[in-house]
Amino acid sequence: MRGLGILLHLVVSSVAVAGGYDTPMLYAGEHMGLGGAAVAGVDDPSALFHNPAGLAQVRRGKALFHITYLSGDVTGSPGSTPEATSITSEPTQAPFPLIGVAYRVRPKLVVGLGAFPIASAGASYVYETPLNTVTDSTTLIFAEAGPALALDLGRIRLGAGYRLTYLMLDRFSGGEGVDPTIDFTLEGTHASGLRLGLQGELIDQPGLRLQAGVSYRHQVVMYPKDEQARAIGFPINDVTSRFILPSRLSAGLRAEWGHWAAALDLEYGFNSLNYKSTLSGVAEVAPGVTQEVALDNLFGWRDALTYRLGLERSLTSGVKLRAGGAYDETTSSKTYPTAFGTPPAPTMLAGVGVGYRLGPWTLDASVAHRRGETEVTAQDLAQAEEPCVFCSNAGDYAISLTGAYMALGYEF
Repeated sequence: MRGLGILLHLVVSSVAVAGGYDTPMLYAGEHMGLGGAAVAGVDDPSALFHNPAGLAQVRRGKALFHITYLSGDVTGSPGSTPEATSITSEPTQAPFPLIGVAYRVRPKLVVGLGAFPIASAGASYVYETPLNTVTDSTTLIFAEAGPALALDLGRIRLGAGYRLTYLMLDRFSGGEGVDPTIDFTLEGTHASGLRLGLQGELIDQPGLRLQAGVSYRHQVVMYPKDEQARAIGFPINDVTSRFILPSRLSAGLRAEWGHWAAALDLEYGFNSLNYKSTLSGVAEVAPGVTQEVALDNLFGWRDALTYRLGLERSLTSGVKLRAGGAYDETTSSKTYPTAFGTPPAPTMLAGVGVGYRLGPWTLDASVAHRRGETEVTAQDLAQAEEPCVFCSNAGDYAISLTGAYMALGYEF
């Protein structure tokens, strides 16, 4: 998986996009035009991400290539000095691909296979101090690949997916011409992840179709490692830490009548599973002198809901026009803030999109913008019950992120 890690690091350089770790504005070209609502109606290989039961709506076979291109920046306080307070990160752009295929191998059985990044966080700050130029950056990527099965039972569709998960955390902080304070790249894999899904027809009659869906992604616990690193200014060997990609439970409705369709999703993230993570290793505190160290990183995240709503209009030319939005509740904590992720505040997303079918081909494109902002005060930080080595500081926190989405599908 090392080669995959290098590739991800190149194509998904530091973009802070997570509410928690999950990215609420990823896939796909069709669904992001609806604010991301997809659980009840997804019927292509992107179901591997949204709801594996949706694979059962593939009639024979379908391949999908999708690209999400995110561009934006965050504002935060990575340091306690005036130069590092309420500053904006370097502007970044990053592609997130999704590749998937599904095929009906039996009248009631569809199999699928796909690969895609699923979650991320990060940013890169560069600022001047009286001594030198400081770079402070974080890139965190979760990627997923694996197969899925779906059963088509008529009005009911069931799905299950197996997940091979890869994690990479690249962290650097230091000034020009001196040894960095922090410098490590943790990598790890997990090979027993699970997704479950259900879709059903509540109403299916001329002039009205109403579908419902439920999808569950079970948590993944990972222990990435780096044999040689630096932290708190010392060389550290055999560095490891625990990361939890939390469970998520999603439910949705999709209604179709005449030339119109509407979709609504509610997604509950069990983000409070991430309260604290400990970075541990063996530090060389002096030449020939080593000492075991354990450095706590406090999250204090809370469980949160994401609401998605979208509307679609079909034209006689085969074109579909879409508009939608999403509201993401606060996950991260003002007491333990980070300058490398979504601010400890709600965020709003608005998107529009268009789709077109030509024979076996489908082309869907959309754009979306997400933003949110807040202030972290010294009083907020004073509420901390435990010291946090890696937390950020008081100041303004914000995110401004734009996504462009393109999906090309082919039925065979």
